[in-house]
Amino acid sequence: MMMRYACLVDATPKLYWEALVFRRAITEVAGVPSEHITIAATTRVPSEVSRRLAGPCASRVVAVAVAVADPCNKVHQLAAPWEDDVAFLDVDMIVLSPLDPPHGDTVEGVPVFGPSPSEAVLRPLYARRACTAARPADWVARTALDGTPFVTHRNHLNGGLYVVPQPLIAPFGSAWADELVRVGAVDGVAPYADQVAAGLALAGLGLTARHREAGDNCPPWLARRRPARAIHDFAKFSPTDRDAAGHFSTSADVSALPERSALASIIDAANADADGATFAAYRRFRYALYADDFALAAREVERTADTRHAGEAFIEDMRTHLVAYRRMRAGG
Repeated sequence: MMMRYACLVDATPKLYWEALVFRRAITEVAGVPSEHITIAATTRVPSEVSRRLAGPCASRVVAVAVAVADPCNKVHQLAAPWEDDVAFLDVDMIVLSPLDPPHGDTVEGVPVFGPSPSEAVLRPLYARRACTAARPADWVARTALDGTPFVTHRNHLNGGLYVVPQPLIAPFGSAWADELVRVGAVDGVAPYADQVAAGLALAGLGLTARHREAGDNCPPWLARRRPARAIHDFAKFSPTDRDAAGHFSTSADVSALPERSALASIIDAANADADGATFAAYRRFRYALYADDFALAAREVERTADTRHAGEAFIEDMRTHLVAYRRMRAGG
């Protein structure tokens, strides 16, 4: 049985840029056939935009409903019929090498990179599950990316990647949607509701997640110095991790890898693409603010206003940021 790949796009310049990079990396670098990739787009994304973003994957574009909480939109993908195993990915996952299919009868992924949320928040939620409350071994010690030790439940996976065997997709998706309703209002959970709900859904099904190697869902600061099958590109404005054009700051040996050179070309193409130019300009704007180059930042605001997806509210937000940074630097 082959494995499919799926991601979801919503209507923002950032996600459009990410979709362009996602689609080209997974097809051109990882070599995954376009017919094995499904790009879900919320009903807020115009159909002509989703087709452009999908390129050769356009025949596999599907529309999904809009969730109340944006991070939970991905749950709607699991409600569709799937005939194969699927790797459900965030659209900011940059797949550079094909991922292994699931090994058996449970959901697989990479554990969270930090206590998000904390053990104290998670324990009462899992205590509702008699099948998991009696298994203390499911609480595992981890080390956060900043070196801080923490404890979390082994079902608590980073939401960038869920590899799901075909027979589990429907029951996991249904249980996940149910858990989202339950945990959405719990104090300390809201920013991580989709991840928390996914772990609880597995527990409710009597399942324990299988952990994958970190290179299958690699944070940018790890991807700087090591090969990775998939980079989870969630640090969009970190000068430590990338430059103003969006190129990753990597060690010399990593930069020399063919897949990293190809990725640099893909990022350049996304910056120049009419659908990606708005976010590319916004990133340059943010870096100009970091450098206190307010004249350059002001020019980027005006340049962005002429791009395809820059609405009035988006430009006003940039102007507000510019004013705030000027005041902050002036000490007022």
